[in-house]
Amino acid sequence: MRPISSGRQSKQSPITERPAADAAIGDVRPYTVAMPAPEEPSFDTRCVHESAAPDVRTPPLAPPLYLSSVYETPSPDLVERAMDHERGYYLYARTASPNVVALEDALAALEHGEAAVATASGMAAISSLVLALLAQGDHVVAASDLYGTTTTLLSGPLAAHGITTSLADVSDPASFRDAMRPPTKLVLVETVSNPLMRVADIAALAEVAHAGGAVLAVDASFTSPALSQALAQGADVVLHSATKYLGGHSDVTAGVVVGPAPLLETVRSARNVFGAVCSPLDAWLTLRGMKTLALRMERHTANALHVAGHLAGHPKVRRVYYAGLPSDPDHGCARRLLPRGAGGMLSFELADRPAVGRFVAALSMVRFAASLADVATTVSHPATTSHRGLSADERAHRGIGDGLVRLSVGIEAPDDIVRDLDQGLAAV
Repeated sequence: MRPISSGRQSKQSPITERPAADAAIGDVRPYTVAMPAPEEPSFDTRCVHESAAPDVRTPPLAPPLYLSSVYETPSPDLVERAMDHERGYYLYARTASPNVVALEDALAALEHGEAAVATASGMAAISSLVLALLAQGDHVVAASDLYGTTTTLLSGPLAAHGITTSLADVSDPASFRDAMRPPTKLVLVETVSNPLMRVADIAALAEVAHAGGAVLAVDASFTSPALSQALAQGADVVLHSATKYLGGHSDVTAGVVVGPAPLLETVRSARNVFGAVCSPLDAWLTLRGMKTLALRMERHTANALHVAGHLAGHPKVRRVYYAGLPSDPDHGCARRLLPRGAGGMLSFELADRPAVGRFVAALSMVRFAASLADVATTVSHPATTSHRGLSADERAHRGIGDGLVRLSVGIEAPDDIVRDLDQGLAAV
């Protein structure tokens, strides 16, 4: 910011020279002309303008946080450059801001994508993508085991605008092939599904989608780029709820879309028009969380495998859903596509909803939370949280019973997690 005058300059102008009126030619004598002192701005004006940006000669190790919603563009040329998203030029935070651009650059690099667009939430990422891709009459093929709000988006707002959806079994690429038809524009799956932890064969699904002229979009929120690289396996677009493992500390609400630059420009336009932009603070917090992503995911994954093995042998647990277990039907696919492990999420079944209530009430360290991927271990009940928007029949058809518990395994000492879960199970 250009500082304004504070009124502390000299009260006289610089000395100037000119001949005095009565001086002989060639006789030049210096003299001063008294000028009025610049008027000091009022206190009201100084309150507005004295907060200039700090002059930093030594760059900070942590990136600064830019909370400004608008940027000075003192010429039409600079406005054009900012509107064209030229790097380093900003106009208005709904279109771009330094922290959001830094997050987009980081995710594009980690996913080996050409470009990324950060949004206000994971659902904003999915919504921006479908708004950019789809029009009335288009068709979507989606995995039947998806996050509940994603399913609601497909069956509600999109259906109301003439976009149809067919559901397919994510463990059977042939079922996706059977569901494809000429207006199919999008195939949508999750790397590890929510809440039954099914593993998608990305390479096989990419072949199906591309043979039908469709885009394959993969929601990798449960695995993050630390465990999965869907673009390298054939996906066209990767989505993240950055609220989850990318942020990792339950203090962020954000989303990201990563993919080819031409498509991402369309996604960016949809995001800007609908106002689903990520805030600078959430972008800054997500980048801070990502510094420890590799370490956290290693610990989440190791702990989840330990906990899943313990629960699989517990007499009050009817079934465990975790592809890291050799007994899981998706174990082979997980070993091939997720070589660093199946992640920190698992689900297990108790007898019924009252059993879930008694289990949760008896926990002391593990807390009930609707979201996931915190450094602390949490549990949730999909039938009343993530998949509440589905009818009981729809949940039953998808295998989401009232006794299903979703567990987000944290980074605590694994024996402490097991001890608390056993305390809860003792009350069942």
